[in-house]
Amino acid sequence: MSKAHLVLIGVGFWLTAAPSGIADTVFTSEGSRLVGKVELLGNGKLAIVTEIAGRLEIDASKVIAIAADEPITVEFASGDRLVGTIEVSEDTHRSTMHTSLGYLEINPSEIIGAWPPGADSPEVIALKQKVEETKKALTPDWTVTLEAGGVRKEGNTDTLDAQGRFEVVRKTKDDLLELYLAADYSEQNDRRSKNEYRGGMSYENMFTDRAYWYTRMEMEYDEFENLDLRATVAAGAGYYWLKRPEHEFKNRAGIGYRHESYADGNTSDEAVLDLGLDYRLDI
Repeated sequence: MSKAHLVLIGVGFWLTAAPSGIADTVFTSEGSRLVGKVELLGNGKLAIVTEIAGRLEIDASKVIAIAADEPITVEFASGDRLVGTIEVSEDTHRSTMHTSLGYLEINPSEIIGAWPPGADSPEVIALKQKVEETKKALTPDWTVTLEAGGVRKEGNTDTLDAQGRFEVVRKTKDDLLELYLAADYSEQNDRRSKNEYRGGMSYENMFTDRAYWYTRMEMEYDEFENLDLRATVAAGAGYYWLKRPEHEFKNRAGIGYRHESYADGNTSDEAVLDLGLDYRLDI
């Protein structure tokens, strides 16, 4: 291999000599000069760690020259990789790389990546990032909520109102599971005026970015309706008209079945139309 022509992600730039004792020097089209250690060159970006400013990332298209007098790994468009230092003739701007194979003249316009020896290449870094993003998207996000409150008033009429709710939500990129238990209790002059308990679950599964199918079940007991049990199951489809992490608006439509049984022994069973509209804004 007598001559290697190299490039930096489609962006050609010249290499220039760095002052003695300096690892890497990067020159930009705006006249800036960055001295430090080139951390990564790839995907249209150049990252360099400087002693004063720390880690800087710049657009590779603004880089017009770089010199390295410490070993650096470079990858060529041909797929070849070499490790060595880079020297540049200030007069002719001819770039020479000193490798274990000897001195090779290179062309910066054919370099597609550069990084310190032993570090990950731009392709490996991009793959690791994609794996982490996929892993994060598939990892369930669990939320547990416990709410409780009550009001006690004394006077001509003594009243007590109490409410409670326990909710568990499991959410991923592709589905949503909600479980809840809730209760409402009231008294007037030490006599119960409200005694109601509810519980249920709902499940959504996305089949496009915004459309989903769902199923849900809900059970209810209400002493003052003489209701021993109201059980509803339903299934259908829905659509997210607005879907952001902090702001959602969706509706659903489906069909279901409802069973009711009362304290006097009466029961009823019927088909139901299940419609829903949900709006959420986190403040």
